[in-house]
Amino acid sequence: MKHRFAKTILGTLAALALVASAHANVVAYWRFEGGDFLADSSGNNHALTNVGSVDQVASAFPNPVPQTGAANLNAASFDGSNYFTADDHGDFTSNQFTLEAFFSMASDPGTATRVIAGHFGSDEPYENQRSYALGVRGGQLRVLMSSTGEGNPNQRIWDVGTVEVGTNYYAAMAVDIDTTSLTMYLQDLSTDTLDVFTFSDTLSALNQPTAPFTIGSTAQGGALWDGTIDEVRLSNAVLTQDQLLIIPEPGVVGLMALFGAALLVRRRLKG
Repeated sequence: MKHRFAKTILGTLAALALVASAHANVVAYWRFEGGDFLADSSGNNHALTNVGSVDQVASAFPNPVPQTGAANLNAASFDGSNYFTADDHGDFTSNQFTLEAFFSMASDPGTATRVIAGHFGSDEPYENQRSYALGVRGGQLRVLMSSTGEGNPNQRIWDVGTVEVGTNYYAAMAVDIDTTSLTMYLQDLSTDTLDVFTFSDTLSALNQPTAPFTIGSTAQGGALWDGTIDEVRLSNAVLTQDQLLIIPEPGVVGLMALFGAALLVRRRLKG
């Protein structure tokens, strides 16, 4: 009986691992977990550099992560003077991509833009290095994209939803340059409502910068974040809604139920 139980547990864990790694389109995934919280868990070696000592803190975001079932114990805390960078790579800009993150703000940025994550630089030494960024401005979720690396008229901006200080959120931008479509997602994590905003007037191309990918700022250290960011995932595909980090993967839900049932059976057998 012990061997049967052990096989059930191992089988469940193995299946969970397969579901968690099912999305082959993930090119970078920074989870801020464990001893090396700068690691890229996608396996593509896009490790972060900590500029100004961003702290690792206990996560206040969903645990486990709804889509993958992975434990979410830690997050990254920014104080408005620090940020992360990952060396530029071809993975970071493609015609189809989805950028996701959990976040909360510690202070109101007012009319300033604060960047959650992106491949975006506008001043020296990364002048005209704009490609895209996900951030917040004026109490709204903001997406910026540029076709040439320059600002207007080659840069587009979209502002949606309502974002408040001290509230935990999930946000994403899903972009298809070939079909000129943009979908922005925003969810107040105290609710079950995922707000969806769709646009069909995006750019015909994205700039291909040599600037680093950044979390908590632009490439030159501007638009600095004040608050917490977690589970930053970049995929080189337009994810469907049921593939987003905030949406429970049916396979994970079923496997977690199986795991719980196995534990219950084990306790009864021991009793």
